[in-house]
Amino acid sequence: MPLSTGIRIQDEGTDQGKVKVINFVGSGVAAAISGATATVTVSGVTLPIVLTTDVSGILPAANGGTGIAYFTAAGPSAVRVYTFPDAAATIARTDAGQTFAGNQTFSGRILGALGSAVAPTYSFTDNATAGMFASSTIVGVSVDGATRLAIANTGIYTVQGNATTPAIADQFFADSGLYFETGVLGFSVLNVENIRLHPGLLRAAKGSADATGYAITCRKSRGTVASPTVITTGDDLATINGYGYVGATNTYQLGGYIRLDSSGTVTDAANGFAKDIFFGTNTATNASSDSVGIMADGTIKLFKNDSTGAGTPLLGTNCPASTLTAPYTWMKFTSNDGSAVYVPAWK
Repeated sequence: MPLSTGIRIQDEGTDQGKVKVINFVGSGVAAAISGATATVTVSGVTLPIVLTTDVSGILPAANGGTGIAYFTAAGPSAVRVYTFPDAAATIARTDAGQTFAGNQTFSGRILGALGSAVAPTYSFTDNATAGMFASSTIVGVSVDGATRLAIANTGIYTVQGNATTPAIADQFFADSGLYFETGVLGFSVLNVENIRLHPGLLRAAKGSADATGYAITCRKSRGTVASPTVITTGDDLATINGYGYVGATNTYQLGGYIRLDSSGTVTDAANGFAKDIFFGTNTATNASSDSVGIMADGTIKLFKNDSTGAGTPLLGTNCPASTLTAPYTWMKFTSNDGSAVYVPAWK
C-alpha cells in the first residue's frame, strides 16, 4: 500500500508544507512505520513525521503512542464515538477529577470504591456528606455525614427517632410516625407518644388537661369500610378474646371473652340502637359461651354453660310460685346440679 495513503501535505496555515498523517486506522501506514518518528519522501524531499505530535486519530503503542483513542481539547462539534481497545481503559486527569456535562449514558455498570457515611461514594458537589455508599456489610444512605438508612442481608434499618421526631414519618407533616427504643416500638401522633409496644405489652398514653381518658374504639358496619351499610340487630360490634395454648394438637383454645352486641331496632338517629355486653367463660369440658350479660335496659342476666357450650338464662325471670309487687322481682340462682334459689330483688 503506498505511503500517500493516510497522509497529506499541509497547504495552508502556520504548518504549511508539513506532512500530516490524518489516520492510521485501516490505512496500512501503522504497519509500515515503526518507532516514534518516521520520514516520507515527496518529490525528492525527505520530510519528518513526528508521530506523537503530527498524528490525529489512534496512534498504536508500537509507534510510541498509547494505543487508545484521543482527541484535541477543542474536539469535534459533531457527535463522535471513541472506542478504547484496551480490556480495561481508564480515563484520568493528573491535575483534577473528571467533570461530565450534560446527560451521560452508560450501557455497563458504574463501579465505585467502598465509602462511608462521612465520605459517600456517590455524592453531590454542593453537599459532599450526603449520598450513597457501601461497606462490607451494608448499602447505606447518608445525610450530613451520618447513616440514615442501611440495607443489609438481614433487613432494612433506620435511625432510632423519638416521639417528637419519629424515625419514619409523613414527608410533609412529619408530626406522626414510628420510632424505636431498646425493646420498644412506638407510635407518635402530633409529636406525642400515643402507643408503645413492649414484649407482651401494649401501653396507650394520653395526657390532657381534661377528664377524658384514652379510648379504644371499634367500629362495625355491614357492607364495606369504604361504603358502609346499616348493621342488624344481634351484630357483634367488638370482641376481646383470650386464648391459651393447650398442646401441639389443639394449639390455642378460647378461654373467655367480652363481646359488645347490638340489640333492638336500628334507626338512623343519635342513639340509633340498644347495646348489650356479654362476658363469656368456659370450663375444662365445655366450650366458651355467655356467662353474664349486661342488657341495654340495665338487666343483668346469668347463663348456665351446658355441655354444648350454649348458655341458658338463669336470672331475670319471676319466680313461678308467686309474683312480687313492683318494683320487686325474683332473682333465680341455679347450681350445676340444677337446684335453684330465688331471691327478691329490686327491679
